[in-house]
Amino acid sequence: MILTCPNCATDFFVDDHLVGPTGRQVKCDECGEVWMAGVMEPAPPVAPLAAEPDLERMKLSPPPLPAAPMFAAPKPSAPAPKRAPSQRRRLIIALLIVALVVIGLIVWQGDIVKAWPAAADAYRALGLAAEPSAPGHG
Repeated sequence: MILTCPNCATDFFVDDHLVGPTGRQVKCDECGEVWMAGVMEPAPPVAPLAAEPDLERMKLSPPPLPAAPMFAAPKPSAPAPKRAPSQRRRLIIALLIVALVVIGLIVWQGDIVKAWPAAADAYRALGLAAEPSAPGHG
């Protein structure tokens, strides 16, 4: 089952059996909104058909629309929904940024030590040569 937070529109994937037929209160991991998931009010009863339908009225009026699903009042407790794939994407992007920063610190270590000589100690502690780059090389 896919649940969508009514506050921030984040999608969550939840096993149907966790929500159950009576619904369950859930909390959004993104914004903290709490709402009742999975409970819909019953549709109003349909009137029985007349023995002879009024064909003129049927031609002029559109068919009735089904009732929109509504959520019931929240219950006191529920498990948090599983995280959506968008959070995985954020983690991957953050890891890529960290990797690029580390690569930059290694590639331009000579320029960094030249601009900030105290960085040489940090490079030596990591087992990297910390020689400033020669002028004109970069």
